[in-house]
Amino acid sequence: MKKSIAVLLSMMLLLSLCAGTIAVNAEEDYVEVNTYSAALSVPAERIGPSSDRVPNQGAYFNAASAFNKISIPRYWSSNPANSGRGDITVRFDVFKFDTDYATSIAGTALYSKQFTTDKDQNAPLEFDLGKNYEKGSYAISFSVVSEDDGLTRYFVLPETNCTYSEVRIGFSSITFGFSVNFVKDSSLDKYFARLPGTEGVEEIEECVFADNQDAGARKVNDAPIGVRFTVPAGKELVSLTALRSPTWTEKENNDMKVELYAWNTDYDTTVAGNVLAGAEVVGDVDNTDAVFALNNRVAAGEVLALFTATNTGSVGFYGANFSNYITEAFAGGESVGFYPRISAKYASKGDSQQPVTPAVTYSTLQIGEGAAIGTWVKGADNTASVAFTTAGGLKGIALGIYWASRAQGENPTGPEATWTAELFEYKTDAETTFSQSPLKSTTVTSVADNNPVFKMEFDEAFPAGTYVVRFTVTNADFVDDNGKSPYLVLPLPDIRTPDSSKFAFSGEAFNLAVIGETMDNYFVANPANVSLKAPEQPVTGEPEPQPQTGDVSVTMIAVFAVLALGAAVVFAKKRAY
Repeated sequence: MKKSIAVLLSMMLLLSLCAGTIAVNAEEDYVEVNTYSAALSVPAERIGPSSDRVPNQGAYFNAASAFNKISIPRYWSSNPANSGRGDITVRFDVFKFDTDYATSIAGTALYSKQFTTDKDQNAPLEFDLGKNYEKGSYAISFSVVSEDDGLTRYFVLPETNCTYSEVRIGFSSITFGFSVNFVKDSSLDKYFARLPGTEGVEEIEECVFADNQDAGARKVNDAPIGVRFTVPAGKELVSLTALRSPTWTEKENNDMKVELYAWNTDYDTTVAGNVLAGAEVVGDVDNTDAVFALNNRVAAGEVLALFTATNTGSVGFYGANFSNYITEAFAGGESVGFYPRISAKYASKGDSQQPVTPAVTYSTLQIGEGAAIGTWVKGADNTASVAFTTAGGLKGIALGIYWASRAQGENPTGPEATWTAELFEYKTDAETTFSQSPLKSTTVTSVADNNPVFKMEFDEAFPAGTYVVRFTVTNADFVDDNGKSPYLVLPLPDIRTPDSSKFAFSGEAFNLAVIGETMDNYFVANPANVSLKAPEQPVTGEPEPQPQTGDVSVTMIAVFAVLALGAAVVFAKKRAY
């Protein structure tokens, strides 16, 4: 019995020693840092021996601390039992980084391991380097070893969905997920340091939106594709990328644009708003990334990215049926369960190396509210105009509604009205203003009320200043067989009268919509004496006889004036008492 107890105590002591070894395992002195955050997707680009595969994929990084292991979270590979697909042999290498990725992997490997796989693996694939590699810049590489023997062999690395920086981690091709076991260092903010040569370069992080659940592909030519998502707090959206965008073998005219809108209530309301930023890809190549570098950065908040084909070729997206990062996707304005495989690149707003010019946005502002019928432009009164002064850029003008004569329909009211809308810079007075050429003008022929809808938006905004918009019916003197003439009716403000210090009208007030720079107090008071009223003409007729010097009447007038002045003084004194 005593012997049994002794054996049992010995075993317990051994177990406690083993547990102690695990507790103080050297791994506790390391921290695993990865280049991804959550789900990982299957990219279209695969390593393989055949000509339609790439022979190598890899990455390079700058280690801020020593490290001893590198791993990938999962992978996909060919299966010999699946339609003649053979297993594949791949070699993993670690190199000292030299100049760029291609130069680095042409050197001598510091570490190599060859492995053969014939299945997908959802568990991490780990490479224990056997020692600590000192801090510095390194390249890692996955290369095909198998020969091309006609079997469909491939090896696929997992594409990241978020969290890596271009100035800290570079990729030869796809942005795949991998982890590095670094020696812990409490003094470090980030274990992936900036790559050599990136000093002063802004730090950009990428987020891939779709996961690995395949949903086929959709052509943007068939219907515009919209993606609703949120730019994270503290970030600014820099670019969007259609990952391996398909063109269905089309080689020409594969052009596509993206426009960004601030999300507002629903799809229709959102796309009726102003474009925050945009970009275009011309000549997209089949199954390559289509990168949309935005012309303005988009601040944090919920946005809609709307992709549209702009030419006769074929462009589109591969998709997934689920995404952690896309709130909703649309095709032709309708909500769909197809989530395009795109990535977004964000800059940290506080990390900008250079001051970033805020994106200028424009809103539609009305100089008055409401739309009562009333300001007629016809006959001899064939013009109506308004002057206003802006504190920001002017991008266009519009009418929310108007009424016009029409020759057709159930209720013909007269000949079709042809009218012009003109924008002038205000100069001195009405006569001087209208004597110059307009900055912008357009001619409209109306066939009915609010038909066509009127909106004149300029390619480039005009700076803050004082402007005049004039509407003129150019065929106002025409009379049809029924004795009717064309007319245009501008909407009266029916809720409030426009501020007379900010808006000057040639006649009755009307409600004009101005597309102006988004800001508080866009309309400001006009400079003194801004008027669009026609100057009063002197009264014509027989001139009044003028008195001559020495005339008796002049003398009498002077006497009466003096007497009147004396009486006024006496009256004032009496009032004072």
